[in-house]
Amino acid sequence: IICLAGVLTIISKGEIGLLLNFKFTSGDLWMIGAAVGWALYSIYLLNWKSSFSLIGRFTLIAFFGSLSLLPFYIIEEIYFFDTIFNINFVFWVSFAAILPGIIAFTLYTKVQKYVGASLAGFTLYIFSVYSAIYGITLFNEKLLNFHYLGALLVFTGVYFARKINK
Repeated sequence: IICLAGVLTIISKGEIGLLLNFKFTSGDLWMIGAAVGWALYSIYLLNWKSSFSLIGRFTLIAFFGSLSLLPFYIIEEIYFFDTIFNINFVFWVSFAAILPGIIAFTLYTKVQKYVGASLAGFTLYIFSVYSAIYGITLFNEKLLNFHYLGALLVFTGVYFARKINK
């Protein structure tokens, strides 16, 4: 509950009115969707015992994930806007693939084997803190009091969850 309060503080920018009126930005909604997807993935990871290696499993997940996104990419290209394939685009796609994709996937899988799914699942709450840090460092967003409060709540919740699960 403490972690969730921290995430909601960051998402709502410290304004309870945003939560009450459901006025999220599209990025906030994508973040919530990603958190739900990651939670479902964690559940399936426990129940899907695989003989594939870590890299083999990642390759399959990446392939089928890309395949499932292909129709949305085509629709976006046809109806909304054309993707401009330049060095900036390649950099950000590579950045997104390497950091949150390969590295996060590998570390999460190893952490989940070590501490279990319930405790590893708390990394979902930390994503909101990382997202805020990325916004501040990469997109010149301002560091405000709600960032501090949200991060404090998230890390306090993770601390208590770790203490309880020992």
